[in-house]
Amino acid sequence: MRRLRNYGIYKTPGPVREVYAVSAGGDAYLLYDREFGAAIPPRFEVLPDGRVKDWHGDFTRWTVEDLVDTGEGFGR
Repeated sequence: MRRLRNYGIYKTPGPVREVYAVSAGGDAYLLYDREFGAAIPPRFEVLPDGRVKDWHGDFTRWTVEDLVDTGEGFGR
């Protein structure tokens, strides 16, 4: 399974949204909206098994493998 970069910026599959990853421990990550940062709750949560939940707690149709790494970092 793919590991994300802490504070790395990723694009979600359509509709495209840029998010940045923050380690939540182990292989779990919280994905924050790049535009708003931590001013709002994380948009998504990546679970250790690679599945992705939205901020309502529902699973998305995509996994960590579907996130596109922009090669950029967020404020670090």
